[in-house]
Amino acid sequence: MQIALLMPCYRPQHLSQIMAAVQAQIDICTKLWPQVNFRLWLIDDGASPAVADEMAQLKASVPHAHKLGLSRHFGYDAAVQAGLASIAADAYVVIDPEQATMIDTFATMIDALIVGGYQVVGFASKHRDLFRDCAFTVQVKRALLQGASRHAFALSDLQDIGFKQKRLAWIGPLPKRQAPPWVLWGVAVVIVIALSFWPLGATVGNVILLGVCLTLWQRRKPGGPSFVISTID
Repeated sequence: MQIALLMPCYRPQHLSQIMAAVQAQIDICTKLWPQVNFRLWLIDDGASPAVADEMAQLKASVPHAHKLGLSRHFGYDAAVQAGLASIAADAYVVIDPEQATMIDTFATMIDALIVGGYQVVGFASKHRDLFRDCAFTVQVKRALLQGASRHAFALSDLQDIGFKQKRLAWIGPLPKRQAPPWVLWGVAVVIVIALSFWPLGATVGNVILLGVCLTLWQRRKPGGPSFVISTID
């Protein structure tokens, strides 16, 4: 079994120390599951020359480390999408080196994938975006990329994929499922009808409907690749 660790790098602090902590966790997991091969991928998401040089040095010194370079800064989700589209593996772990809060739970996430049989593993924090740090199988990767052909790629889609498959493990507070579009429309219609009895209700109602339309439009942004790869080594 091969697991790819994806680390999108834009402007991380203390990258060498973070890499050392990740390597220590990899060593622990290798002893626990000797059948697993780990490959570490540093994704250069338009990082500064200093960070790019540091990544090149780490690639040369850290075992099983590779580097994927993007042509410019595309954003965190796009960098992950580039990694998933370019790197073959049986499972994937995404680590945010700019806020490396989940490194200590790395072995727990791998255990959930290998022993627990979960398809999606998330890491939650009150101050973190959902699934910024996560782990998932190659089947889930295919579902993510397939969804990206219809709308913009987003790691938050892992929540729905995990709930649908009933294979979602969560480290931290359990997230609430995102409301489907018809719920938003229903709530908006009820509010608009209630506001129609108020003198300024029509104006407020139009603003609410406009907000709902914008929200649904953002969810349905055109899909397809949102990145350009410049180097893979």
